[in-house]
Amino acid sequence: MEQSKLTFEAAADGKIADLLKQEYPHMAVSQRKKWLSGDIYINQKQVRSAGQVVKKGDLIEFGQKKIVKSDVVKQMKLPFKVHYHDDTLMIIHKPAGLLTAMQKAKEGISCEEVINQAFAKNNIKKRVNVIHRLDREVEGLVAFAFNRKDREAVMEYWPSSDKRYLALVEGHIKNESGEIVTELVEGQRGTMKVSKNKKEEGKTAITSYRLLERFESHDLVELSLVTGRKNQLRVHMQYLGTPIVGDYKYGADDTYERQIRLLAYQLKIWHPKKSGWVSVNIEPPKWFTRLNPEDEKYKKNWTKFFKSGKAI
Repeated sequence: MEQSKLTFEAAADGKIADLLKQEYPHMAVSQRKKWLSGDIYINQKQVRSAGQVVKKGDLIEFGQKKIVKSDVVKQMKLPFKVHYHDDTLMIIHKPAGLLTAMQKAKEGISCEEVINQAFAKNNIKKRVNVIHRLDREVEGLVAFAFNRKDREAVMEYWPSSDKRYLALVEGHIKNESGEIVTELVEGQRGTMKVSKNKKEEGKTAITSYRLLERFESHDLVELSLVTGRKNQLRVHMQYLGTPIVGDYKYGADDTYERQIRLLAYQLKIWHPKKSGWVSVNIEPPKWFTRLNPEDEKYKKNWTKFFKSGKAI
């Protein structure tokens, strides 16, 4: 059975129950009680009581073992996991190689199209509206709303949402944590680059990062978006001299063909109907930090896959 998770860092010393209320002040009392009655972990170690005192900076994790899926999700056969779903929002795990939103027909099939086709096939009178996007070759959590009004309500709180990524990068970052601030401009063939010319009208891009694990020739880092520019994380890792593994577009070694090691693993967004935050976390695949050619199994030709009739 899948487990729903809620994760945040303690903003101050205090009891777990009090810190949860401070972190999510608009969360319904009933929902807060569900989190407090489930599994609780501090820095990945399970604790027994929500009354336990923790220190500022401690990682607090809550787990609810039972997830009630709606009849809508049960009816649909999708080629990706649905991690959250109600009558307002849907959060899925987008696979690498698949577009987030519908674009030009020649560019391939999108998650948006797949979901809407599944609704139509099951006579469900719903359509999803894209809230945000991931690059085609990047996998991870993507959110949709079921109408434009709810999407707009989510976007009002978008600057306060939490969007975190895991990246395996080539080489070693100089500082274990920091913030990257640059001006980005569009270069040739749709690529982005850091502006070095004051006359260029670039857009400010800000990324926070911290080192999670150091390997012999690679680093695993957590990246947090402060702004959301096109290809921002990929450009910023190249800017530090540590391009993301498999990202040939932005300076990675192309000796082997690899899936880009960038995963949108944590997403916290505003829920307009619950007047609170929805948070979803996913674990990276076991092969994420391995660089064996046989681990590269992601689908590149999703159109062919769907035409086989196996997806929907």
